Amino acid sequence: MPDRAVAGQRWEIFCRVIDNLGDIGVCWRLARQLADEQGAQVRLWLDQPEAIQPLWGQALRSVELDGEGRVVMPQAIAARYGGAITILHWSAEHFDRAADCESRAHWPQIVLEGFGCGVPPGYARALAGRAKADPEAAVRWIVLEYLSAEPWVRDFHGRVSPHPKTGSERFFYFPGFDADTGGLLREADLSARRDAFDALARERAWQARGFAAPDAERFVVSIFAYPDAPVAQWIEGLSQATGHAGESAAAAAGSVAVAPTGEVTGKVPEVAAGGPRLAVGHGSSVLAVAPGALSERLHARYPAGRHGALELRYLPYVEQIAFDDILWASDLNIVRGEDSFVRAQWAAKPFIWHIYPQAEEAHRVKLDAFLDRYCEGMSEVLARAVRTLWHGFNRMSPHKGSSIGEESMPGAGGGIVKSGPSSEVGHDDRALPSRSGGAAPAGLPQAIEHWTEWCTHARRWAQTLESQADLASALAQFCQDKLKSQVISSSQDSA
Repeated sequence: MPDRAVAGQRWEIFCRVIDNLGDIGVCWRLARQLADEQGAQVRLWLDQPEAIQPLWGQALRSVELDGEGRVVMPQAIAARYGGAITILHWSAEHFDRAADCESRAHWPQIVLEGFGCGVPPGYARALAGRAKADPEAAVRWIVLEYLSAEPWVRDFHGRVSPHPKTGSERFFYFPGFDADTGGLLREADLSARRDAFDALARERAWQARGFAAPDAERFVVSIFAYPDAPVAQWIEGLSQATGHAGESAAAAAGSVAVAPTGEVTGKVPEVAAGGPRLAVGHGSSVLAVAPGALSERLHARYPAGRHGALELRYLPYVEQIAFDDILWASDLNIVRGEDSFVRAQWAAKPFIWHIYPQAEEAHRVKLDAFLDRYCEGMSEVLARAVRTLWHGFNRMSPHKGSSIGEESMPGAGGGIVKSGPSSEVGHDDRALPSRSGGAAPAGLPQAIEHWTEWCTHARRWAQTLESQADLASALAQFCQDKLKSQVISSSQDSA
């Protein structure tokens, strides 16, 4: 049940769509959790409202707006959230007509910028004017920042900084991986649902996407990645797998699925209880690919169906709340951005993060900061394999200097496999191998050899994260504390 101190609060969330499903995925999930678990009334402003449709399980197309710029939700979504969440088109026309603070009878208690996207200038001025006229009724202004494992985040989380033009107080809220940060988005029942996901639930999850569930011994990989992901290398490598248990990682691969909107999902075979080997059956794999730009590019060259030892599946769009199912149903998850990155960690399965790329590998600092933390407690061999896998998938040139050491590792063919950075995001043609190729991605054979350890580590990592408060609850409490201190301060000033 919602906390009665928070229930009924009005929140306004602003989101500019930059990373397609990354920023809007976080904002929509936060809005849902604030409504479901905190009892808040949420208005979600989107500059590209059509971008939310994949999160409803629909293909991208223009959305229907009413006369006030409100998005007309599908019936099923409206039935669940229509009373608590309103989605509006963030444009000058609609904002001025529907949300001008100075003419609004009901002010929000909380305004939140998703990832520092800002708010309309007139809105910022109105917030400052209200705080000046009635300090006790001032709106709390939150800037939700990007998730990072970098050490400096702990020092800046919760700090206040004035708006550069109006001087209004803005509190910077940083998600993170320990108690000194804002936590991670996690629904109250998520762990219970994950742990109850059994063989029957797995079968139903695949059937809901139009497929039969892969045999339990097949290796399933799920992929939700950006268009420049080197998925072709995985397809070529896994398609050459024709061996049996105990052979190379390529032979071990079973199933890979590329998910919608650029997701790729797959299946990895179970590790035999007796040791670090893969029970691969007949050496077949399944790769499931999500809809989107990546899916479209791959489909032109790699149609659905069998490719040697690999079965390639292209998945349909699913609603955001159903995305977890495919992560739980897979052995290895390749995810991107921020929202699916966090969901992969809650899935408690081995995973690879395809981070949002920046020029000159500027994103490497952020990726390596997480790897430094995530790899703690792993054996040196597994930690090195994981780093090599992640850097290779992100097209980062290997170099010395990480806490683990040199990351070049022998590939399936015995030679050193090195990956270089891509110079242009979304342009993967230079990386497509010839159909005669087939080496397993660097680091995968070594990771497979230590698969039991990685699975155990992934479970332990999720349990460690679960020990801290979830982001929505912590954020609601943070805002409530600030509102209370504001009232106390105003009362003392008036006295």
